[in-house]
Amino acid sequence: MHDKKMDAEKGDEGPDGDDPETSESLAYLYVNTDRVTFKRAPEGAVDSAQGPGTGDPIPLEQVPPVVFSEVMRACDLFTAVASIAADEGWLDRGQDASHPSPWSQDADRYWREAHTADLVASGQNRRAMLERIIPRLAIADRLTLDEKDLIVAGTRHTYRIHLGSGACSRDGRHICIVPKTTPAKGKVWLPFEGDRTLSIILSKAVMLAADDTITDPVILAQL
Repeated sequence: MHDKKMDAEKGDEGPDGDDPETSESLAYLYVNTDRVTFKRAPEGAVDSAQGPGTGDPIPLEQVPPVVFSEVMRACDLFTAVASIAADEGWLDRGQDASHPSPWSQDADRYWREAHTADLVASGQNRRAMLERIIPRLAIADRLTLDEKDLIVAGTRHTYRIHLGSGACSRDGRHICIVPKTTPAKGKVWLPFEGDRTLSIILSKAVMLAADDTITDPVILAQL
């Protein structure tokens, strides 16, 4: 990202050194991200796909606040949407999809940590919203909140849904429930519209509270 006089660089590379996984077009399937560096573009620098030519990194206090804010917003969006932590089926890829290197183990560890981590601002906001929403739900008597999770008392088992990631588990074991990507007919617009994770948390809670009525064989096999 750059303006006429400044360029911001974000370091990305394929994981696993000289043997990263790639698509048929040789694009990295996964990337490691690194630091963000701000550099000043000299007068007359020619723009290109890589941005204009730049000099040495500049101190953070010399970066204009608007430039810093916009770059950080872009980085936050990139990491939030592209992170493997957002992949509901990451742990259910099967052996054929496993990367034959220690990187796979590191990635799995990161995924598990992200789905049990302390809540950041977005997760804290969801918890505050749920405190107001839960008493109005028909399944309110089956739902409780703790510091990081929404706890659902089903007929068969008790489940935890992480408020940061929306990941579901039972007795510490992940349950893969992949939400539909197509919009539902007669969609009801909710006050938290735009927070898809909160919508997913509530839809999982409604389903798991009635776990004795679930017919999906893939989900049943995990319960």
